[in-house]
This record gives sequence, structure tokens and C-alpha cells, in this order.
Amino acid sequence: MNFRQTIDALGERVNPVLVKEVRQSFHNTWILVFAATVLFGELLIMLMLQSEVFSAARRGSVFFTLLLCILTGGGMLIGGAIPMQRFYNERKQSDLDYSTMTNLSGVQMVLGRLFSGALTILLLYAMCLPFMVISYFLGGVALTEMLATASFFFLVLLLVTQAGLLFGAAGSRIASVVFQLGLFIAGWVVILAALQLFEVSGVFGFALSLQTFVIAVSVTLLIGGLLFVLTVAAVLPRPANRMLPVRLYIFALWALIPALPAIWDVDVVNWQRVLEAWAVLTMLLIVLTAGIAACERDVQSYRVLRRTPGNFLFRAIFFLFSSGSGGGLCFAWLLFAGMAVMAGYGTAKNFWPVPLGWAALALFIGGLALVLRGFFRPLRRLPGPVLCLATAGLVFFVRLVLQLVAANEDWLEIATAYGVYIVLAGIVLLLNSAMILRQFGDCSRAVRERRAAAREESGRS
Repeated sequence: MNFRQTIDALGERVNPVLVKEVRQSFHNTWILVFAATVLFGELLIMLMLQSEVFSAARRGSVFFTLLLCILTGGGMLIGGAIPMQRFYNERKQSDLDYSTMTNLSGVQMVLGRLFSGALTILLLYAMCLPFMVISYFLGGVALTEMLATASFFFLVLLLVTQAGLLFGAAGSRIASVVFQLGLFIAGWVVILAALQLFEVSGVFGFALSLQTFVIAVSVTLLIGGLLFVLTVAAVLPRPANRMLPVRLYIFALWALIPALPAIWDVDVVNWQRVLEAWAVLTMLLIVLTAGIAACERDVQSYRVLRRTPGNFLFRAIFFLFSSGSGGGLCFAWLLFAGMAVMAGYGTAKNFWPVPLGWAALALFIGGLALVLRGFFRPLRRLPGPVLCLATAGLVFFVRLVLQLVAANEDWLEIATAYGVYIVLAGIVLLLNSAMILRQFGDCSRAVRERRAAAREESGRS
């Protein structure tokens, strides 16, 4: 095989989604115009440094701080907003779900877009790299600080890109507008925080210990992984077992997150603080899991049922982690049970009612949305996120009314007590028990039908 054939063979192995996205990105007029604007802004900053406003010792730190502001704003626009809008347009304008018309997996489709966004951000970094070198020679900033801060912000911009792909995969106009508005607000918050931090410390890339840097990078990667599996689940067809990778990742995240403090010396770690941080993380995961369960189907697809294991224990585990509103609600309660066990080992008893109460409130809202959808057929036409948000608004409205009209202090304490949410969540779970048992029974019936078909086939042979 000659060199040309080798290159052609390698080209066939490249993700076609990556090739398409890169071609569209580098033919996008807005990206080219913004790249020219970035170069002009960097030259303008160099002219500003010639003034007497900043001392010679601080010019390098000033230059580096402003470069990071440009990278943040530009990366959010190029890596977040533009890929999100392009993905949204493709999902909205397609008459058929293109995930069913290709042999590419959901992971390949999302990775192709993510790598395209990473290449675009790298282009922005390449334009800023010569000016970063200039800021180093101007003085006032260490090389290790520059590399660590620039690397961390590259991961943050990749996180923004992945979040944009998630909102674009939703195919909702409201979701795209919310993401663009949040991106605009977050960009200004980051820029203002950078300038405020510069006023305090004199340099944006302030000195960080290696352990803190590793923790920050690990948290960013873990959040990015969660957004990645959610995006993969969004692009897969509805009959697929979309929630299996999501719940596996959430469970692994919940189980492995306490290992991060092991980077520090065990003797100096405040394990009580670690346990409290773990409780807050569990609360957030329960809120996410209960919300997803309220948006799932009440009847499992054939593609999910045919993969049900024959063993009863494995079948129960498969039911918890697979797509379906019943399994999703039980999975959220599994996380809540783990949180309650953690509360038993905690020493700060005044801390635990808050995360336990909010987690129980999320379970109550998610379960109530499923109850309302089961009893009122017109509500089944509403999208899952709309029904979940409407249910949450109703619950908080009733809670606010009870706080305002409760003249008796005893009733006010009952309306705001976190233990009440746990009782209400348990009641809603009992109301959903018939739906949960029906879905688990569908899994068992699929196993029996598969065994009967296998016995019939063996009898014929």
C-alpha cells in the first residue's frame, strides 16, 4: 500500500460528522469575521499598554487578563452558540430522525460535533498564542500560571460546547433561546469576575496549588461527561434504551465522587466536609433523575423489553437503569436511600435536613407529575419538561400560599418542614406503585415470552 492509499484509508476512518461540521465551521462567515475581530482587538490591547495607566511590572498580567476575557467571550460564541444553533436547525428542519437513517452510533454523532467545536476553539487559541508569549515577556505573570489557566479555560469552553450540543439536540426553540440568554449572561459574569479578580490579585491566572488544579479539572470533566451522555440520549431514537448510559454514569458519579479528596493527604482531609459535599451532589443528582423520570415513557419499547435478563436479580437491576418512568423513579429513590444512609454517619445534624428535604421535594414533584399524567389523559399530550415545570410551579405556589395564609405558627412550621416533603414523596410513590409494578411486569412477561418462543423453536427442531 502506497502513501496515497494509506491516506485514503485513514480518511475513510475519520468520523463523517466531524468532517461535515469542520467544513461548515470554517465556511461560516460569522466565525471568520469574529476571528478578524479578535486579532484586531489583540492589537488594540497592545496599543493600550503603551499608555501610562499601567506600570511596567503589571503590563504582562494586564495583557494576559484581557486575552483570557477575549478567549472566554469568543470561545462561548464560536464553540457554544454557533454549534448549538446549527444542531438545532438540523434537528428542527429534518422531517425524519436522521439517527435512524445512519449506521453511526449516538456516541459517534456527538463526538464528531464535539471535536469540531474543539478544533474551532483551538483556532481561537492559535490566534491568541503569540500574544500570550508577548504577555509572558512583558512580565508580571508566571509561565506555569499561564499554562494552567489557559488549559483550564479550554476545558471550560469544551464544557460550554457540550452544553450547547445538549440544548441543540433538544430541538426546542425555547431551549435554544434559554441557552443563548444564559450564555450571554455567563459571558458577562465571567468577564466581570475576571476584571474584579484582577483588581484584587493583579493577575487572572492566580497561583493555584497542583491539587486544587487537579480537582477543578476533574470536576469540569465529570460535568462534561454527564452532559455528553445526556446529549447521546437526546440524539438516539425514542425506542432505544436511551437512559441506560445516563443512569450508569450518574450511579458511577455518585459512587466515585468521594475518591477525589484522596488526592490530598488523608490525614489533613476534613471528611465531614467531604460527606456534606457528597450530600449536596446526591441532592442535585436526585433532582436531575426525578426530573428525567417525569419526562420518560410510561410504556417501555420492544427494543428495551427484548434485552431484559432472565435472572430475577439482574432483571431488577436492568429495570432500574433502563428507560422507563417507573425505573427512573425507583432509581431516584435508590439514590435517596443512599443519601439517608450518609445522613446516619454525619455528625452535623443541623446540615442534613436541608439536602434531604430538597431531595424529597424533587421526588415529590417528579412523582406527582407522573400521577397527574396517569389520571388526566389530556396532560399526556404535554411535553415532559413542560409538565414537570408546571407541577413544580404548582407545588411552590401552594407552599407559598400556605406560608402567607397560615396564621397559626404550628401550621406554618408544618408547611415548611422538610420532613413533610419526605412523607408526601412516600405517598406519591405509593400512588405510582401500580405503574411501577406494571412496567416491571412487562419486563417479566417479555422474558416468559422469549423463553416460550425458545422452547417452541427447540421442539420444532
